[in-house]
Amino acid sequence: MKPVFASALLFLGLTSAQYSGQIKVKDDGCPQFTAGEKSQPLSWVKGNNICADLSDICPDGKCFMAFQALVTGTDSRTPAKMGACPTDDCSSDCQTWDVESQSNSISVDCAEFTGQHYFYLASVHITYNHCVVGFPQQAGGKLEWIKLADWGIRGNSHLM
Repeated sequence: MKPVFASALLFLGLTSAQYSGQIKVKDDGCPQFTAGEKSQPLSWVKGNNICADLSDICPDGKCFMAFQALVTGTDSRTPAKMGACPTDDCSSDCQTWDVESQSNSISVDCAEFTGQHYFYLASVHITYNHCVVGFPQQAGGKLEWIKLADWGIRGNSHLM
């Protein structure tokens, strides 16, 4: 069920997608975007964060991954981070890379997944639980982050 749901997330919003492209995977080096490489479609809409299972194209979670996507909308906002995460909520322990942004495209040239199965693409800081937080925002909810340290509470947590 999870792979089907994750694939649905990647296809979500193709008609209104801000960026559409391909995730490419190779087992032994950086993808070169050739026909023989394993691939999966990618669609990213501003304000959304993707947390998708790549088990179908990176079965052991150990592979080299790259993605390229072209702008398909009129808004130029781009995702800031791409990550490789060990859990299906993409909320912690993610290895991250900056997303490169051009005038009409976004990309990550090469990222090595070292045991993580989940691909994460986000417009904000990657360690928050955006797979859950993104839903209320998409539904029109207005969220406000509260830093517990500002209230004298120690730790690495945030509340809405």
